[in-house]
Amino acid sequence: MGEGGRFFLKKISYKNRKFHSWRERILEEVLLSCKLALLFKEKLEKRIESKDKNYNYRFCYIHADIGENGGTKDMIKEVVGLIRGNGFEPKIKPEAYVASSVADRYA
Repeated sequence: MGEGGRFFLKKISYKNRKFHSWRERILEEVLLSCKLALLFKEKLEKRIESKDKNYNYRFCYIHADIGENGGTKDMIKEVVGLIRGNGFEPKIKPEAYVASSVADRYA
């Protein structure tokens, strides 16, 4: 807390795809979050490199809307591994306050 932050939201509809379970939907959300974070990280690093080499910006966390309680608890290892495998630090409930807040507000 207190480090500041931003979130990005894009509603996506899949015309020819149905999610048959929460597991599929959450894995798709996490995968999209990782792809977007990697893209932003790459673009940000290039921009900083060209302007100010002393600028210290850390693009490090991805919040996932899963936790120890409820139906998503069986997915923790898988989701944490997916996020770490992409080079980011995972945050899950209750630390994933951004994912929970955004999901509650915009879902």
